[in-house]
Amino acid sequence: MSLRVFHLDFNSAAFRPDAVEAALRAAAASGCNAILWEVEDKVRWGTCPEAVHPDACSKDEFRRLVAFGRSLGLEPIPLLQTFGHAEYVLQNASLAHLRELPGEYDCYCASNPEVRSLLRRWIAEYCDLFGAVRFFHLGGDEAYHFGQCPHCASRDRIDLYAEHLLSVSEDLRRDGVKVCIWDDFSRKSTWWNKTPDECGDRDISPLCPFVLWNWDYSPETDFSHAAELAADGFDTVVAGSASCHGDDPFLPDWEHHLDNIAAMRRAAETPGVSGWCITSWSIRYGLKRLQLPMLASDPETALAAVLPGLASDAALRALRLAGAFDKRLAVFLAQHWTRYKDSRLAPSGWLAGRIADRACVVDAETLRQRIPELIAGLDEAAATLAKAGRDVGPGAKPPSFSALVLEGAHLKRFMLSALGAALELPGFAAPTTDSLMALRDRTIAYYSIEMTPSTARRAAEVVWNPFIDFFD
Repeated sequence: MSLRVFHLDFNSAAFRPDAVEAALRAAAASGCNAILWEVEDKVRWGTCPEAVHPDACSKDEFRRLVAFGRSLGLEPIPLLQTFGHAEYVLQNASLAHLRELPGEYDCYCASNPEVRSLLRRWIAEYCDLFGAVRFFHLGGDEAYHFGQCPHCASRDRIDLYAEHLLSVSEDLRRDGVKVCIWDDFSRKSTWWNKTPDECGDRDISPLCPFVLWNWDYSPETDFSHAAELAADGFDTVVAGSASCHGDDPFLPDWEHHLDNIAAMRRAAETPGVSGWCITSWSIRYGLKRLQLPMLASDPETALAAVLPGLASDAALRALRLAGAFDKRLAVFLAQHWTRYKDSRLAPSGWLAGRIADRACVVDAETLRQRIPELIAGLDEAAATLAKAGRDVGPGAKPPSFSALVLEGAHLKRFMLSALGAALELPGFAAPTTDSLMALRDRTIAYYSIEMTPSTARRAAEVVWNPFIDFFD
């Protein structure tokens, strides 16, 4: 049976159980048959208690969520990162000796036997928590500093990469579990590693024991690498996204994701491709509920259906306008300011430093035009969405889809206005500190619809504190 997977990512956010259950119900109703659980520090782990978030759930609480998903026909696929994206572990001083480089806290050292021992124990704990599984995902993506310490640098990167994976997955493979990884190191090039010597024609046959998940979030992609992998005999899954880099902190870029997911579904029909996965990266902070209609086999119809009172073309136009963003503006937003998945607050003066960096604002004339265009689109979308239903106020309980989009659009509009003022664009007045703090509080309430109170507060602070600091 072909995999149809939705990704639940708990990095940067602890989710309320009712929000997780709602996502599981929506995934099952949309035809998904599996959930990729990237839980990271949101379970009370015994193997690595240093990496447990204050809002982590108990194992019994998490087992209930997995069991609920199973009752809906959603096969669980655990994901434990085994190379990069280990910030939640390696930021702890007591575990710093496991880092690839002393000054970087995202990547494990694959030559350190202590790392492999920790990961094998942790995988066993995952297996105890999840019960019998057919698939287990070991991550492996965006390991920016992999292979750079003196021990690792002396090794062939693919050989070391495969050796590490084979070691930590030995028990899984012995028990017949299919081990999955992201496809980064099977590519001839990646956006974060472009040197020909490193990414030229390499022998990737050491990766043959693993299911390679080809992720590509571009709306123009044809997932050609997945087709190449499948033609070479690799077991392959394609992965698009309902939330990724390029989204603003409030609303998904529906147009971008709809095109990407459509391409993913077409690629999943390629002979040798075993299925698809729609990822949803929580470091972007947007509400899961706004992404869920994109899981449907006909996502445009599903999106139009959640906006009653609007013709389908008007509904889709409103969503495309509300979700539109410009990646060039992301350099001024702090939810990913370290480049790592760590949700750290930007230091004082960070936004001023970004604006002073001419490399960030080299295309100032385009930004001068683009920000007003985005705001005009939000205003048109809000006027349209106000016709979608009566319960459109932020206090409606439970809030309708249109109410959530309208509130996200409101917050996004003020964020763009604050950014326009910070960039000294004509027509934008500097906001007061009190108004920015009120927006931060309103964002906390918005995120709290799905997140626990403390992670909702942290997310809102990450978004708004740089503006409060700048205009103070």
